[in-house]
Amino acid sequence: MNEKDERLIASFFEQNKQPELPDDGFSDAVMERLPRRSYDWRQWLYPVWTVGCSLAAVALFFILGGPSVFANVFADMTGNFLGEIASAATSETPILTVLSVVAVFAVLAVRELLVAIKDRQMRF
Repeated sequence: MNEKDERLIASFFEQNKQPELPDDGFSDAVMERLPRRSYDWRQWLYPVWTVGCSLAAVALFFILGGPSVFANVFADMTGNFLGEIASAATSETPILTVLSVVAVFAVLAVRELLVAIKDRQMRF
């Protein structure tokens, strides 16, 4: 907002200011009559349960060999990817895969170019 808008808003609220109503202790009386909040055991049970389950999950991850499983999966995925790249020259399917990926990126690039031209962010 600019300065003019702020002045307009301030003058609007100044002109439409309502006088305060006398409270005469009404709010305090209502607050005193409200029932006291009793202690609820669920207030502490949920966070404790969440922390306990999280710690148990982390412990089981390490006990059951989670890091080595992740390392093996990462190594297998890396090997599969590198094997796919290496076999691109000897097989037709990987070439089609590579061409498909290039085509998707080309379509995305053309789309971004058209959006940029439409928004007049790019000039030729």
